[in-house]
Amino acid sequence: MSRLETLQAELSTDPLGIGYAAMADQQVADSLNAQVRSGRHKTLHKSEIYDAFDPAEWQGIESSADQAKALRVDRILGLDDPILVDNNSLAVVEIKNIFGAGSKTVANLTTALTIPKTRAAEIGLPFIEPGYVTQARA
Repeated sequence: MSRLETLQAELSTDPLGIGYAAMADQQVADSLNAQVRSGRHKTLHKSEIYDAFDPAEWQGIESSADQAKALRVDRILGLDDPILVDNNSLAVVEIKNIFGAGSKTVANLTTALTIPKTRAAEIGLPFIEPGYVTQARA
């Protein structure tokens, strides 16, 4: 499907119920270019993962009698950079197991994994100019 066909399909089906039909071309372009959607990073650098560690939680692991947890963290940070961080990757699963699903560290990591996206990017389109909307509607 061409870019024009992709835009035409988005405008005609309006799958998210945005209301493109009632918008002017500029409003449609602004809506498609707004960073209101979210996606996920596929990789993070070791420093970004380390920065997600809550200092108090990390200190608790470093000073705990269970040194196996600290060794598991060392193993994650010893992986090649950047580190794959999809939902089932070793790094993400291990961090959840080490720190606990409800921990500040896991919440911080989730935030670090999240990236803002535009609807245009989400459907595979570049930045949308109003004239392109006019063309798609013609």
